[in-house]
Order: sequence, then C-alpha cells, then structure tokens
Amino acid sequence: MKGLFYGWKLVIATIVILFVAYGIRGSFGLFVRPLCAEFSSSRGAFSFAFTLSLITYGISSPLIGRLTDKFSPRLSVSIGGALIGLSMFLLSTATSLRHFYIYYGIIFGIGLSGIWPSCTSTINRFFVRKRGLANGIASSGISLGYFMTLGAAYSIEFLGWRQTFVVMGFLSFLCVALLGAIFMRRDPESMGLLPDGETEALNAPLNGQTGALRGLAPIEAIKKAEFWLVAALFSFTVAATYMLIIYLVPFVEDMGLGRRSEAAAALSLLGLISIAGRLGGGWLADRVGKLKALTVSSVTVIVSLISLIFVRDIRALYLIIVLFSFGYGIYPPLIGPLVADYCGRKNLSTIYGMINIFIALAEGLGPLFAGVIYDLTKSYFFTFLSGVFLEVLALGVIFILQRRPKMESWD
Repeated sequence: MKGLFYGWKLVIATIVILFVAYGIRGSFGLFVRPLCAEFSSSRGAFSFAFTLSLITYGISSPLIGRLTDKFSPRLSVSIGGALIGLSMFLLSTATSLRHFYIYYGIIFGIGLSGIWPSCTSTINRFFVRKRGLANGIASSGISLGYFMTLGAAYSIEFLGWRQTFVVMGFLSFLCVALLGAIFMRRDPESMGLLPDGETEALNAPLNGQTGALRGLAPIEAIKKAEFWLVAALFSFTVAATYMLIIYLVPFVEDMGLGRRSEAAAALSLLGLISIAGRLGGGWLADRVGKLKALTVSSVTVIVSLISLIFVRDIRALYLIIVLFSFGYGIYPPLIGPLVADYCGRKNLSTIYGMINIFIALAEGLGPLFAGVIYDLTKSYFFTFLSGVFLEVLALGVIFILQRRPKMESWD
C-alpha cells in the first residue's frame, strides 16, 4: 500500500471504524427484552435511552465538528471511540434504568457524534473528483455493522448482556479509538498532498488557489439558503426512510406476512443491499452528479413505499426491500459531499455537524410520528403515505438546489 494515495487508506480505516461504532449502535434492539426483564421496565421507558442518544448526538455534532476543524479528526474520532467504549463498560455495571439514560443516552450519544461526521468530512477533504465513490465505499461500514448484531445476539445468549457490553467496549477502544488515532488526518494539504492524489496542475482549476482550503465560515453558512435547503433535503429523506427501517419487523408481524425470523431476515437483507446502494450511488454521483443520484434515491424509495401498501406476501416483501434498500443506501454517503459542494471544505466538519442536528431530529421524529399514526389508525397505510409525501418534498428541494450556484464541485 506504499504507493496508494493516503485518502484510500483513510477510507479503509473508516470502514472498520464505522463497522464497530454503528454495529454497537445497531445492536441496541437486542438488549430490549433481557434488560426490560432485568429491570422490570416497559419497552417505551427503556427505548427512551435510544431517543435520548439521538438528541445528544444531534446537539453534540456541531461542537464536535468545530473541534475537528480547529484541531484534527484524529482527536474527535479517538475521543469518540473512547467514550463509546467507556459507555459500554459502564453499561455492564448498570443496576437501574437511570444508568442507561446516562451511560447510553448521554455518554454514548456524545461519543457517536465524534465518529461519522468527523470521518465523512475528512474524506470529503481528501477527495473531490472521486468524492462520491470514496464516501460510498467508506459508509459501507455502517451497513456492514448490521452483521455485527449477529455476533452480539450469540454473545448475549452464551455470555450474558453484561459481558457482551464489556466485549463491545474493548472493540470500541481497539477498532475505533486506536484506528482513529493512527489514521485520521485533517486534510491532504497538511500532508503535502492534494485531493484525490492529483498534481497541482489538475487541482488548479478546482480552487483557483492550489494548496488552500476554501469554504464558508459557520456564521456565513447559516445565512445561505443552500444550507437550509440541504438540511431540509436530508431531513425529509431520513424521516421517510427511518419510518420503515424502525418499523419493518413490527410491520411484517402485524400484517401476518411472516414470523419474527423472517422479519429479521428482511432487516438483514436491507443492510446487505444498502451496501450496493452506497457503492452504486457514489459511483453514479461521480458520473451524473449528486443531485441526479439523489433523485434516483427518492424516486426508488417512493415506489417502494407505495408498493408496501399493497404487499400481501413475504416473497414480494423481500423484492420490495431490495428496491428500497438500494434507494436508501444512495443518500447517506452524499450528505457530506453535498455540504462540501455548497459550503466548501474549510469548515466542513462544523457545518456538517450543524446540519446533522436536523438530520438526527428527523431520524428520531420520523419513527415516532409513524408510531403515533399506527396507534391512531391501526394501519400502516398512512405511515407509508406520509413517507411518500416527505420524499416528494425532498424531490422539490432537489429541483430548487439544481438551480443554486455551487462553491466546489465537479458535477
């Protein structure tokens, strides 16, 4: 790997970091039943720890982003990994539900905010021409994290939930904090390199000033319509997709489409196919443009949600999940690149963190809204219809953004 551009080494390290960090996050649902029984808790009360972690994650993101921009992603990712590890160790000693609110809802939430925003903003500094592909490959670590839940399930069964938290803690220290400290760098210019590993001549047309990062200050960014449009675009999309992701297993069971094992298989399929969406979406974005790739994502999700209204067979459900997963997988790797397009690379971590507040809230409020709708109607019809409406709003924002000037892009 001696002659390999350092950005690709960073991508490989990011895959492992995201696999562990988001694998731990994705395993939360496995602890619901054993811990509700342990603490005689309702599922709603226990699940609030997850909601609280999203709130903490969103609030912390701009602060962690500022730390990344001012110092280095090495600091934010390694501290984030250490906090995730610490939260796992503390959870292994929990004796009440209140401990979960503190250890998971707050400490874990802060730790996670130092991972994906810092990693993706760093990758967006190292790549411009191949930004979509690099983000697509790196973010596949999040999808791969679905498979870590299989190991966690066996660990809970054979070792118990306390020991499983300990194992996760060690993994976070070794694979997140340590790799972050070793591989993360602020930008290619600080290493005497240029984005994509190109020469000065090739990068000169991009910035107009080789070797210097361009970009808006955070206070300038929030005054721009593009900042709010990007925030709205991904908030609509995240809310729409997470309505299905969170309620996929209950949907299969409530509709009598299959047993819990078949519902779990659908969820695993979602994680697997979304990898293809991330890679294919990144490749597509580099060739036809990010906004066109996001249009494909929204249209695919709309078709999937409409189809789910009429599905009556588990095999048909699997086909729809394949389509949905590909469309869903396209957009996460393109959040950072689109922020970079309209706000530049200089303060990318901070600005991404500010937008991430709205994305995190949408991720939490979308499923909550879906749950309320189901409680009122005892039907998923209006839930999926709401998702379609949100994706139509996202398409409207894409239409507006196509007519806005970009600061930095090869589209």
